[in-house]
Amino acid sequence: MLVEKDMFRLFPSLIFKGKIDDDKIIDDSLNSVMKIKDMNYGTKTQNKFTTNDNLQTLPEFNKLCNIILIETGNVLDFFSVKRDDHYITSMWSHITGANHRHISHTHPNNYLSGVVYLQTPENCGNTIFLDPRAGSRMIHPDYDEPNYFNMDSFIHKPKKGNMLIWQSWLPHMVDYDSEPSTEQRVIISFNIMFKGSVQRSSEKMYF
Repeated sequence: MLVEKDMFRLFPSLIFKGKIDDDKIIDDSLNSVMKIKDMNYGTKTQNKFTTNDNLQTLPEFNKLCNIILIETGNVLDFFSVKRDDHYITSMWSHITGANHRHISHTHPNNYLSGVVYLQTPENCGNTIFLDPRAGSRMIHPDYDEPNYFNMDSFIHKPKKGNMLIWQSWLPHMVDYDSEPSTEQRVIISFNIMFKGSVQRSSEKMYF
């Protein structure tokens, strides 16, 4: 028998979620994105339009950017990241129609990434986060009940006004619609990096 039992939750993959409390910011951002689409400032493929990735430089997104910077600052504080400042490196919108799927990917060269849901049809594609641990599915048994300690993916149903923030190395994807809709799924994605000098000697490069 073991006594003084304990459990260590090592190397967690965290996702931070919240809802923007001002619906007008969401609606104004949606209208601005649709105007950009109408002007064709971006890239169009089958069932998808992607804006240029500099939305953070446009004044019509200032209020949304301020919220993003505040909330990502809170996440950086949670991780105790030493920094002088942090900033949005890129910010863009995906406007997708029915039967669109975005395959698994990460966001290299950034520390945090996130998404804001501007328009979410009832049965639009879920955002899915995948277990990043190499070899974690080497043996994959059946489970009596799924939970945070045995799952290999996490499914998030989009909801208008919600924001998710995660570390940029975490793989994620968008699944197909469960039922095709005539309404488009519209999101804004963003990446965050911090400013500051890293003093750890192993992180410095010598020439």
